[in-house]
Amino acid sequence: MNKVFCLGEAMSDTFLELEGLEICDSCHSVLDTESINKIDSRFRGNDKQKLICLPYGEKINVKTLAHKSGGSAFNVSVGLKRLGLESHLLASIGKDSEAMRLIKAMDHEGIDRSGVIESRDFETKSAIIIRGDDGDRTILVYHGRGVITKEMIDWDKIEDGSWFYLGPLPNTAKELIDYLLVKVEEKKLKLVVNPGSVQIEWSKKENLKVISKSELYILNKEEAKTILGRAKNDQELLRTLAKAGAKRLIITDGKNGSFGYDGFKFYQQEIVKVKTIDMTGAGDAYLSGVVAALNHQKDLKEAMHWGAENSAAVVEKLGGQTGLLGLDKF
Repeated sequence: MNKVFCLGEAMSDTFLELEGLEICDSCHSVLDTESINKIDSRFRGNDKQKLICLPYGEKINVKTLAHKSGGSAFNVSVGLKRLGLESHLLASIGKDSEAMRLIKAMDHEGIDRSGVIESRDFETKSAIIIRGDDGDRTILVYHGRGVITKEMIDWDKIEDGSWFYLGPLPNTAKELIDYLLVKVEEKKLKLVVNPGSVQIEWSKKENLKVISKSELYILNKEEAKTILGRAKNDQELLRTLAKAGAKRLIITDGKNGSFGYDGFKFYQQEIVKVKTIDMTGAGDAYLSGVVAALNHQKDLKEAMHWGAENSAAVVEKLGGQTGLLGLDKF
């Protein structure tokens, strides 16, 4: 059985559906010019800027509430396990009730959690997800106290030539990521990267250093433009990323699907149209589908199809793990 090591965060996700939630294109009537400029810069590049509007100083009724397991590395671990791979999670959690719930979920899914660090010095990461009627959401993330460090990982247990997923991490993990890149070269690891918002804001030089070590690098179109600047089209973005050294590349573009490049051919994959309940974990499901397919000796074109199917199945359910597909679906 193929092994994949997943480094990142395991989170406790709380999903809220609020009564009287108003989603609007602008809240400029209650914002000053400075606040408007901050919002505009944060969401620059979006076709439509939408904001959640809630009355300040009021009690808001919650229509529905649900607790789920999440975090990109945990989601990917579950996705890979269900698709027939041996999945090893490397993350940090506290010693609290939420951590106990996450451990129970890991054991239920058959995830190897020997690399999960439990400590009273840590707080279990958590997120509050406010859902809209269209399936999209706003996520409030609490990274908590404590992050896994390079000293906490038993690098000897990571076999040479293994696949290794690097998920989003807070900026405090910069030293760990730098050390990982050394180990990738030393152990000939097949590095898979889906950069988080923190990593996207790094300098172009720092991002290209990670890209150069990647077997597979997946990011969305706006993130690619943030790192590289303007480009004529998707193929130019992919070519530029490939020149940096990544062996396989995928750019996702929402409803427009995804675009891939293996150094020889370009590929396009349309989305699988389904009724969207919740978008949380859609990208993680796509990535785990792609990585699993490549491990099962599929080409990038077929791998992107696996990713699209897996992503579509996830958005039909609540949470980033519930709808993940099994190998029997392919």
